[in-house]
Amino acid sequence: NITAAFALVMDDEGTVLFSRGALERSHIASITKIMTAIVALDSGVPLDSTVTVSQEAASVGESSASLWAGDTLTLEAALAGLMIPSGNDAAIAIAETLGEGMKTDDSQTANEAFVAAMNAKAAELGCVDTVFTNPHGLDYGEFAGDLHSCAADVALMARCAMQDETFRAAVAQAAATIEVT
Repeated sequence: NITAAFALVMDDEGTVLFSRGALERSHIASITKIMTAIVALDSGVPLDSTVTVSQEAASVGESSASLWAGDTLTLEAALAGLMIPSGNDAAIAIAETLGEGMKTDDSQTANEAFVAAMNAKAAELGCVDTVFTNPHGLDYGEFAGDLHSCAADVALMARCAMQDETFRAAVAQAAATIEVT
């Protein structure tokens, strides 16, 4: 009994079993963090690499992994902070840290480079109507923008993410304790 207006159910091989409004554009909010995790895990950066929390990351608000400016943690811990409590602070910290190595020119910020990588990965996965404007999914106030996706694209992202052992382990937890310096 699926009551959602926008839904898509697929098996592990990608066969669509049910869909309703699957191509309808919708706000996706924190579902954005699935793509943040995918890009981080695909970056080739080792999971024991250091992620540093900036003042911007620490002060983003809303859902949080309780990170403070100046904190450092491993990428693996940051991914847990991203996915388990849906940490907007962890999302920005990951984007700023990893995005630095993704910049294509000096006019681009690390965050912009990371978001560009998110949009490129969505296209690579075959997403037909997905646009990311930030790594956390907030879409109002200072973060207002054209952030959106559809159920069909979210299913592609989730399928990709679930193929990664680190992602599966993180989202299988109801809670986690992460070490922060």
